[in-house]
Amino acid sequence: MAPSHAADNSEPDHGPVSARLRSDNYTVAWGTPLAIDPGAELEVGRGGGHGGTLSWIRFRPGPDEVEVLSVKLDEGWHPYHSKWPPDRAPVATTRGRIDLAAYVALLNELAMLHAATVRPVPQNSNSISRSTTNFWVQARLASGTEVVFDLDWAGYYGSDTEVEFAKALAMTNLTSDAVERLELRPYTLTAEERGWVSDKFVHDWARFAGSDSHWWVRERYLITVGVAGDAAALPALRDILAGGDSVDRHEAAIRDILGDGASDDRCVYYAINAVTRLVGTDVREWPVEEMDTAAVRPRVLALLDGR
Repeated sequence: MAPSHAADNSEPDHGPVSARLRSDNYTVAWGTPLAIDPGAELEVGRGGGHGGTLSWIRFRPGPDEVEVLSVKLDEGWHPYHSKWPPDRAPVATTRGRIDLAAYVALLNELAMLHAATVRPVPQNSNSISRSTTNFWVQARLASGTEVVFDLDWAGYYGSDTEVEFAKALAMTNLTSDAVERLELRPYTLTAEERGWVSDKFVHDWARFAGSDSHWWVRERYLITVGVAGDAAALPALRDILAGGDSVDRHEAAIRDILGDGASDDRCVYYAINAVTRLVGTDVREWPVEEMDTAAVRPRVLALLDGR
């Protein structure tokens, strides 16, 4: 099928899904969707860099309905005058359910988006637009060990980069709209769900290692895992504190962006706080937001090595 301009694409077979993938900055060619296993597990993530938010949503199918788990960090925007941000960690966990038929319908719409091919519309330097909107979107669908799709993007909106995040954004928007129609209630995570949070943290942390645009996403992952994770995250947190992971390997690149390595330093601070919550023993200096992380770091490493 030849590509058609997204703004003119109104193919009836794709219905409202076509409106999710429409822009003057790219064209869309609709492919043939894959047949999706109704038992496949869907995960979506999103966050606003300036809004202080980060959220994960997991869909876990059962025989007749699908459990929907939401883990959300919402810091808001609060100026601070201390050495480090206040250690508040406002992470909320909620759960609801969606009818299996509605979930299958959602998966079929996501399959349409996945099958689409987007191509950029050529732009000259005078027509490129930029925005201060900084965001992160992620969409992953897996059936057993088979990954159907796994999209992730973080950065600032730009008309020349929209093609890079268009499908991931469309998928997260479509899924978020479905979740907004559900009744999610405050919920205490099970051991299995805490294990999922830790596994997601470890998996995505490694994934973000080569992306400078994910610096604020990494920080919020550290806050989130400290509240909602479990001991399975401790080895990765230890590597962060020991300087053996991406925090140090990509330090130069982050410093180029932020000027002084501020995000790397905050990652150490957040990792110390996460370990403190997960272990239940506090060796930090007080007040926490003024602590000397260089002095506290070896104490936390000793605490972890003594477990």
